[in-house]
Amino acid sequence: MLKKTFLKQLIIVLCFPFLAFQAKNENKDLTLNPLFKNHVVLQQKEKATIWGENTPNEKVTVFASWGQSSVTTTDSKGNWKLTIETPKAGGPYTIKVSSNGIEILLTDVMVGEVWLASGQSNMEMPVKGWRPNDIINNSDEEIANGNYLEIRMFTVEKELSLTPLNTANGTWKVCNSANVADFSAAAYFFARRLYKELKVPIGIIHSSWGGTVSEAWTSKEKLKKFTDFEAVLASVETNGEDEDIEKWFAKWESISIPQTTEQWNSINFNDTEAVKSDFNDTNWETINLPGRIDDVMVGEVDGAFWFRKKVFIENIETDYKISIGAVDDMDATYVNGFKVGGLVGAGFSNHQREFVIPKNILKKGENTIAIRVIDTGGPGSFTGQMYLSNTIDKEIRIDGEWKFLLIAEMYSNRFFIYNLNKNDFKNRAKVFKIHANVPTVLYNAMLKPLVPYTIKGAIWYQGEANVG
Repeated sequence: MLKKTFLKQLIIVLCFPFLAFQAKNENKDLTLNPLFKNHVVLQQKEKATIWGENTPNEKVTVFASWGQSSVTTTDSKGNWKLTIETPKAGGPYTIKVSSNGIEILLTDVMVGEVWLASGQSNMEMPVKGWRPNDIINNSDEEIANGNYLEIRMFTVEKELSLTPLNTANGTWKVCNSANVADFSAAAYFFARRLYKELKVPIGIIHSSWGGTVSEAWTSKEKLKKFTDFEAVLASVETNGEDEDIEKWFAKWESISIPQTTEQWNSINFNDTEAVKSDFNDTNWETINLPGRIDDVMVGEVDGAFWFRKKVFIENIETDYKISIGAVDDMDATYVNGFKVGGLVGAGFSNHQREFVIPKNILKKGENTIAIRVIDTGGPGSFTGQMYLSNTIDKEIRIDGEWKFLLIAEMYSNRFFIYNLNKNDFKNRAKVFKIHANVPTVLYNAMLKPLVPYTIKGAIWYQGEANVG
């Protein structure tokens, strides 16, 4: 009995340093949210929120060198959040965060006015510009003179998420000639004006992504108050299993995605019958144009679509012009089976399509317009006015209802070719591809993590991506 007790005590003694080391390491879990780093700016004369993580059920103390402190206890998951009263604008200060003998010290902390700056490329463009085409007036001079040490900017790193996140990564940068070149230009000039007028430290949290739509920056709860996004939100919530997705695409013939303009021009979806006037499209779906084309049949897809419309023309003594607006991304446009135009390749999504229809291919009475559109990524759409015109008669409007069909879908770097008649998509697995224009994904990853931060206000510079 004595021998067993001695051995048990010996094991405990030998293990104690390891157990102590483990406990010490657990205490090192104390962290601050990435928004709280050296050079941070806090909102003046407020109860500013500070938060982070630590070992569950541990006391956390925050002490600021302006003389205020606050205490809280982590929850069962190790999260903690508290508020601390801030003085009128000033600094630099320090903030000490401590728990169970572990300390984190923030230095060069300023107190002043804090603003969120968000949006698309108009907000993202840096002071140095995007050369050679997109530049800021006098950018070299602005960079050389951009030494305002009480202006700081936290630029949120780009990220996407289908679910709300708690953390956004980035670093606070002091405004000097070495850093200011990479600051958001719109946010910097805004901050500089505030600084000169108010004469207090200015902090900017900059979170933007070029070419993005406003619904990507909006929460699911708010979007559900509208009816426009029901289909895509449902797709997000019901994404299919990988096995079901692979089974669906295995049923269809597939071809490689072209790599050159020549290959795009010669691509074959076994669909040439769709251009003919007498092709029977009664089994096709209907869609209203102009508008989005890639999210109305099976959820948001990238691929090739056919659109057909019958148009009555009385006067065929003259050539006509067909205008179908801007097409995202590529098109091939036919009238009565004859190709009259199209733009193929990258960079044409914002180009207005206007083609000549020779009078010799027109018929008095009913004529058939057929357009094949290939959407290679992001939202696919027709944008702008759609009409036929000549130099004599009134315009013939061709907007409104069209017949349409998804003829090929892009998946796993291939085109999968569907039937030229009606396809049954009831058994198609939900396939959802995340990108920066998916509703909620930028809110979830790049705004939601900022929500607890105490700010004065927000500036928003966006809109072009929603014009259509």
